[in-house]
Amino acid sequence: MSSDFQTTCDAIIADLRANVAAISAIPAGNIHRYEPWDPQDMQASPGDGSHLAVWPAVEGAESARALTTGPGSDELEQRFAVSYWEHIGTEGGTGVRDEVASAALFTLHNAVRARFYIVANIQFGGAHMTRYLGTTFPSKATGVRWFTLTIASFRHIHAV
Repeated sequence: MSSDFQTTCDAIIADLRANVAAISAIPAGNIHRYEPWDPQDMQASPGDGSHLAVWPAVEGAESARALTTGPGSDELEQRFAVSYWEHIGTEGGTGVRDEVASAALFTLHNAVRARFYIVANIQFGGAHMTRYLGTTFPSKATGVRWFTLTIASFRHIHAV
């Protein structure tokens, strides 16, 4: 039996790979799931290709709010990180910005974010609601160009 963390990660990855061309082109070995402690997080070498990771958020992965529907009933909020990264190519070695590559990254970001505004995707992984919460971009130059979306998934749980 899969956990709801697994089913949500799997559902998000499957949707992005099926519907976002740049994501579908990512080699299977560069798809990272479930493990925020993945040692390859934000690591890329020249020629390595792009990477996608979907896993529970490091902080605030899950919280519960009591529901009034009965004793022992809660609404769980689970948060997920959806990260994309790629090697910066010659940008790092030359010290010259690559505005074309940055613009392409922003375009890809918008395509990924748009998948969370598709009605059919509101219930990713069996949740009763999935919401986009925001995006983080790097604050300084590193060896990779990246973005991370934060997604919240809400589900009800009841005492048995």
